[in-house]
Amino acid sequence: MTTENRYLIKRNVTWHYFQRIPTPFRKYDKRSHVKKSLRTGAIALARERRDALEKANLDYWASLAAIDLQDASSPNGCDDLRAVIERRYEASCIQAISISSRSNPLESVLRDLALSKLLDRLEVIAKPDGPAPYWVSTHERNFGGGFHAPPPATLTQAFEIYYEKIAAHSLVHKSKQQRHEWRAAKLRSINRLADIVGDKPIDEVTREDGLKFYGWLLERIRPRKGRKHVSASAANNDLGNVRRLYREYYEYFGYEDRPNPFRKLSFKSLNVSEVPPFTDEWVQGKLLQPQALNHLPPEARSLIYVLIETGCRTSEIINLTQQDIILDTDVPFIKVRPHRGREIKTPASMRDIPLVGVALEAMRRAPRGFPKLRKSSDRLSGYLLKSLRRNDLMPTQNHVIYSFRHSFEKRMLEAGLDYGLRCRLMGHATDRPDYGGGGSMSFRRDELLKIAHPFPEGLFNS
Repeated sequence: MTTENRYLIKRNVTWHYFQRIPTPFRKYDKRSHVKKSLRTGAIALARERRDALEKANLDYWASLAAIDLQDASSPNGCDDLRAVIERRYEASCIQAISISSRSNPLESVLRDLALSKLLDRLEVIAKPDGPAPYWVSTHERNFGGGFHAPPPATLTQAFEIYYEKIAAHSLVHKSKQQRHEWRAAKLRSINRLADIVGDKPIDEVTREDGLKFYGWLLERIRPRKGRKHVSASAANNDLGNVRRLYREYYEYFGYEDRPNPFRKLSFKSLNVSEVPPFTDEWVQGKLLQPQALNHLPPEARSLIYVLIETGCRTSEIINLTQQDIILDTDVPFIKVRPHRGREIKTPASMRDIPLVGVALEAMRRAPRGFPKLRKSSDRLSGYLLKSLRRNDLMPTQNHVIYSFRHSFEKRMLEAGLDYGLRCRLMGHATDRPDYGGGGSMSFRRDELLKIAHPFPEGLFNS
């Protein structure tokens, strides 16, 4: 059976939908197969109804899996919600079978198409290397050989092509370290897929493979006693990486309409916020006490202090250069900017942040930035987190280095700082008109002084 006619069986003159329940979902759906008459003998209409039924099934199974996850954490069960899902699934199936053809019959196309235009189409198909008018479809060009078939490649080989050619334009402005981190994160997802379905040729990856990978990820995020589970967002990153590889690989070779085996597969996060902020009491009573951070090297201690009072990302601070650190002025501040060979996250991330409190004192001791930390940027957050936890300086296992950024934003909100100023200081995009450029540096400093933590005089002498 070709991919185009997947799950289609013809009995007498009528097409039927026939799909085995994928292995990861058999525990939720007790049927062995999904069998439905598509009530048509026309293959084009059968495919449209098949696509709608396939989507209804995937939504149904994903919903049942989510309910099962919720059951694990809720002693009351989800019977009412399960009944709603069943009724919604039945309605989706009825709607799918009632779809009318969205395609014009061949007779209608020939009747409405002028003979000269038809001959033009045939000429383009016969000579695919020439320029094609806008009204010649991708399918027609493919039929005529207008695009080269993708080279035979396994999943991991396809990733190398993707990295070296397809995604090369998006890596131009990244530093060597950023390119390494980007590649490692994407390749990790591809290797996981290859471990589950085999490092097969990419053109042999099927929807069943997509569902198998989805099911494996589902088991990883399922809470189980005595076993560490990953977050839904981490699993979604894996799905997004393999989905993007497949889509952009075939788009690169001109096959924009190829069905993606990983389409519409994702997990809903049950956590409202996975990164909690620090309380003021914890920062002042634990982190800003003399000798509290003496287990860290001097540069790492200063980095923590700067994170506390700027809300910056760790990568933004360790990549500050001497030109970005402005101390000899009435209002000392830092400039977050991209540098040659080093990207920043978004255009909105470019910003100037006044230095107040413990951050100002820390930067005065590091006027040239943090070159030692820059050399190990890929391992820095993990090292800091492990060190702080080992010394009981993290309130919970959910607190991470990024919690400093969340704390900074929470303190600004609770102090009543203007929304536009908060967005500018955090490096967030906003739809509000930018009147006044976010205020003068002295205004920003005075606003930040409202939330600056007090710290002991001897903090930097310990």
